[in-house]
Amino acid sequence: MPAGSQTKIFKVNEKNFPLFAREGMHLHGGEYGFSDKFWEIQEIGEGELPFVVLSYFSPDGEEGYPGNLQVQVKYTLTEINVVDVEYTAETVTVTVVNLTNHTYFNLNGHKPPRKYKYP
Repeated sequence: MPAGSQTKIFKVNEKNFPLFAREGMHLHGGEYGFSDKFWEIQEIGEGELPFVVLSYFSPDGEEGYPGNLQVQVKYTLTEINVVDVEYTAETVTVTVVNLTNHTYFNLNGHKPPRKYKYP
């Protein structure tokens, strides 16, 4: 199921799972995707490669997806000032997961170069 899919339903083991759609599209994991959730801080690392690890637990049926899903994301600032993003996800149920990131970081400490308008 590709991102921004016009698929509003998917099938796992012969069972259909309907998904939330806005204007005929299923985007960003549903009506309230992971970007709208409260993530827990699991670990903070300081030093040469500072990092933070966040986690979120998505219960079975959230946004129409089967199975409990435990997700972690680790943000690391490298020695060349690159933000490295690493995802992990675990489940014991056959499900669909495709994590990505659209985060904008303003590391200059002033207003963004242009304003973004979201629907």
